[in-house]
Amino acid sequence: MNKILVVDDEPSIVLLLKSRLSAAGFQVITANDGIDALNKVTGEKPDLVLLDVLMPGMTGFQVVEKMKEAVEDIAHIPIIIMSAKHSMANVFDLADIYAFIPKPFEAADIIPEIRAAIGMDTALAVAPTKEPEENSAAGQPHEEDNAVLLGTQPFILNKIKDYLTGQGYSVVVAYDGHDLLEKLSILKPRFAFVQYWEDTEVLNAGQLYEDYKHIPQSSKISFFTFVTQDLSIDAAQAVPFENVLDYHESADLLRKIGKLIAP
Repeated sequence: MNKILVVDDEPSIVLLLKSRLSAAGFQVITANDGIDALNKVTGEKPDLVLLDVLMPGMTGFQVVEKMKEAVEDIAHIPIIIMSAKHSMANVFDLADIYAFIPKPFEAADIIPEIRAAIGMDTALAVAPTKEPEENSAAGQPHEEDNAVLLGTQPFILNKIKDYLTGQGYSVVVAYDGHDLLEKLSILKPRFAFVQYWEDTEVLNAGQLYEDYKHIPQSSKISFFTFVTQDLSIDAAQAVPFENVLDYHESADLLRKIGKLIAP
């Protein structure tokens, strides 16, 4: 059984994650601060550390530094950072952590990330797909039914990709803003879905929206920004309100996307 160390100074988050991860078949150990976390890492040798950033005594950033400076048996342990400060994603060296997950999040969405980080089956559960109706043109995917995605969080990108693929779409994931614009210019997809990110140095959805408008035949491409509800007001200042898909849970986002692509 794979062992996961959950580190957070908020007891409610620790209890929630312990409950969900235990139900998913993981052995869960916990720590409430950075010092305790480092002791648990050294003594318990977990398969993965799920780590908060802002904690008393020792921050998550310091825990990462200590782990990477340590002997090989803990330096290789994958780390997933979780923080309400989205700009923290730019603080961590991507070579030192596996992923950054902003709060608030769904506990269920972290499980695929954990499985991928420790080399387990990464199959994702997504919203039910439509079954094409026999002999119905409306139920059949069209050649132009394709989409390009860009975001900073693999777990939500995978959910969108799997959902759209299940609807008959051809889906491509861009690796940065330049790549996104290039793919939009070449592929002329029906949809572009770009994640709104608080730190524009990491991902600037507003600038990408402005650049997209200069692409030839951009009127044929529907550009949408998806964002958690806590940042929806900020997102609406970067792109038109009607182009913002805000969500609390990933199922909400998939439902909204489903309405957009419905024939």
